[in-house]
Amino acid sequence: YQRRVHGVLGKQRHRTKTIEKNLNPSWQETFEFQVTQGQELFIEVFDWDAVGDNDRLGECTFQLPTETKQGTTTIPLKTPAGEKHACTGNITFSYTIKLEAKEPEPKVVKDVSPPPAPIPHEYVNPPPAPIPQEAPPPKKEEPTPKKKKKKKKKKKTQLK
Repeated sequence: YQRRVHGVLGKQRHRTKTIEKNLNPSWQETFEFQVTQGQELFIEVFDWDAVGDNDRLGECTFQLPTETKQGTTTIPLKTPAGEKHACTGNITFSYTIKLEAKEPEPKVVKDVSPPPAPIPHEYVNPPPAPIPQEAPPPKKEEPTPKKKKKKKKKKKTQLK
């Protein structure tokens, strides 16, 4: 009979060394997990077999404290679902929860200066520049026909 413990927190997983020929093993190992509030530590105890599958002897969960705290707890092991033999026993472990100081949230400072003056429309979207076109060739000026002057007839008046 050889015993091993697995600790699982989210995707993080640690396992102890295997202790042989001891029905009351003490591991004296330390593991660190990155913790967020509201998580549970899942613990499994195995009877490690050199040949064949390992037998799960028991399991338990521990709700992690949400504040900085240190302590020791003893939790009864439950028989895992689907296991043939009933589990009797407890697991005792010590824990330390350290909350890392968060950097302060950046403060949003409201700008109290007056809003900028509106930009006139013609500066925002100026009209397109005219496309230069070729000048038409100069027209040849045709001489204007001269008008014939009418001769005025002089009236002769007679005196009578």
